[in-house]
Amino acid sequence: MEKMYDMNSNGTIIIIDDDKEDLELFLSALESLGICNTIYTFDSPTIAIDYIRDTNKPIFFILCDINMPLMNGFELRSLLTSEEGLLLKSTPFIFFSTASNKSQISKAYENTVQGYFQKPSSFDGIRSVLKSIVEYWSSSMLPVDFET
Repeated sequence: MEKMYDMNSNGTIIIIDDDKEDLELFLSALESLGICNTIYTFDSPTIAIDYIRDTNKPIFFILCDINMPLMNGFELRSLLTSEEGLLLKSTPFIFFSTASNKSQISKAYENTVQGYFQKPSSFDGIRSVLKSIVEYWSSSMLPVDFET
């Protein structure tokens, strides 16, 4: 197992996907990278939004599927950007979906997401994409980095 970073100071990683097997796969991939952040997984966007609203802990990024029952990823993103308190947290929001059609990708960026990644079909592919996401966001600065 490679040890990538000790990023607890960067906050919690939130993963939202209605497929519990995918959630387990993402956790295994992050664990194999040596990611030390606290990771919360949600198989329901409605439960995730309650956590995001209520937490005072910093959130490193949100990784979200698009096609979910009750509330899809687009609806969740719209809700997050419509609430000033949530918007001011400057939390990176990234779609991680099996869908890769032009209309969904365009819609995602119209909703000001910070990334759109297609879920690879292999564990190594998932691991590689997650490694890239974590490396990028651990180097990126956000407005909240300058609050006193």
